[in-house]
Amino acid sequence: MLNLKIFSWKSQLRLQYPGINVILLTATATPRVQKDILQQMHIDINQCKLFIQSFNRSNLIYECILKGTTDTALKKVANLITSHYSDKCGIVYCFSRAECDKTAKYLSAYKIKASSYHAGLSDSKRQLVQNQWANDDCQVICATIAFGMGIDKPNVRFVIHLSMPKSIEGYYQESGRAGRDGDISYCYLFFCYQDLVKMKRLILNDDTQISTKEAKKIRMDNLNRVYDYCLNNVICRRTQLLEYFGELFPSSECRRMKRTLCDNCRQVLKTTTIDCTQMSIDIIKMISEFSHKNITLPYALDILRGANTKGIRDAGHNNLAAYNSCNQLSKADLERLMCRLILDGYLQQEIVTHQQQSFEASAAYLRLGSKAHLALSNQSNKFMKSIELTIRTEQSNITNDEKRKQQTPIEQLHEQCLNELKKELKLIFGNNSHAMIIPERAIKEMVKLMPRTKEAMIRDVNEITEERYKRYELHRLLAITQRFGTELDEIQRKEAMARKALSTTTSTSKRKLITSDEEDDSNFSVDHDGYIKINKQGNKTNGHYNRFVKQKKRSASFFARRNAIAKRKRGGF
Repeated sequence: MLNLKIFSWKSQLRLQYPGINVILLTATATPRVQKDILQQMHIDINQCKLFIQSFNRSNLIYECILKGTTDTALKKVANLITSHYSDKCGIVYCFSRAECDKTAKYLSAYKIKASSYHAGLSDSKRQLVQNQWANDDCQVICATIAFGMGIDKPNVRFVIHLSMPKSIEGYYQESGRAGRDGDISYCYLFFCYQDLVKMKRLILNDDTQISTKEAKKIRMDNLNRVYDYCLNNVICRRTQLLEYFGELFPSSECRRMKRTLCDNCRQVLKTTTIDCTQMSIDIIKMISEFSHKNITLPYALDILRGANTKGIRDAGHNNLAAYNSCNQLSKADLERLMCRLILDGYLQQEIVTHQQQSFEASAAYLRLGSKAHLALSNQSNKFMKSIELTIRTEQSNITNDEKRKQQTPIEQLHEQCLNELKKELKLIFGNNSHAMIIPERAIKEMVKLMPRTKEAMIRDVNEITEERYKRYELHRLLAITQRFGTELDEIQRKEAMARKALSTTTSTSKRKLITSDEEDDSNFSVDHDGYIKINKQGNKTNGHYNRFVKQKKRSASFFARRNAIAKRKRGGF
């Protein structure tokens, strides 16, 4: 069994060890990567067995958030952590070393125990930060994407990307460091167009030997796909992520997982699909008119949606044929369409760096792509494939925060108990880690079982022995579970009373099929065949009418005896 990441000479491996059976393991590989691995290893796809399990992480909640400025995003992150993740462990992935340091400093100002982790730190410092975070002495680690490889910390409750990841595959791996214990965890991705431009500039300026023209193109495409994923506010996040790995995952499956809906499945109620082929042709023709000028994506959006700005009027761009031609789309949906045209090769972006007084500024200008000629031909409808866009027509305004408030009293109690147990363990073990003595799963068993006696804790909770109970003063944990257990009993008692009251009310309403005025005029009798009937005085007619009505709840044996007597009288036996 060989780890492919160790060998940069995979293509020579089979030649070095002919006739040796091998097993190739990887956590994330797209169909293209799988094919590439088999080719490099000189393995015939028809002579090997492929075992693939679902890429879906059902306990993760995915959400994309428009970033704005970095300072705005930092404030959102700080409020998010203080409001919903106090004393919960998490990772904030940053774009650069400087951003790691800035983010850690910013969060520390909000009384959040945060540390930065990146290659600029000494080995000893990185090891110290990693150990503190692993032992829960540090709540949040602010790191570059290299952090986390080989780390299997189970109780990471949130992963926040302060900047866009470089690829869908990278995002899946990085966000997948949350919730490895199986509990619900959150994955937030902050994005903005400026980050896209900044990352594309770095790719183009990469002059390393392995950064060939083809490699840069692949990295650009990966980045465009991430941006398209962020912009797509309609299709299920899981559907998009898993499709990248060649897995078909219907959005109905995400909606079935009520507690871990992604932001799109939670918010989108109704959608419609519109044909944007002609709209796309108009966009491409407009970009062709700017072939000798520079036009950015935000400026193109303003023209297409008919913005009445001074810049557009002064340039005379309000007279273009494409001006206001896409006003039926929202700005977000139009940007999705433009991104789609870039991904499909009809448009492309040229990154240009401008030297300012004290710094360099980059801009991305729209240019015609390799397929643009299909749209510009006289028979564009014949050569171009139909371009469709699914958009929201009705949405829910329920946010993740509001959804989180919908916890039941018992769920809230369990969460409070878990937090207090962890705090007490820190006091018991001090600077040492309790993970090897009392792991996360044992703490969760205590929360679930709420043992009330020493004997129950030792008997029912794994990892707790008589020796450990005495040695580590676990009676302090027992005091917590006893206290919360009493509260749990009270909640369950009230819920049982409420269910009983509801059941009584429901059964009474079912029995009461006639009004109280009519009940006074009702009486039971036996007809000439001996069958029970109800004689009821009608309020609107004179006389009586007979109905077989379930007036009183009687046992089946009661009716069986009465009808048996009637049959005997008729000689039916």
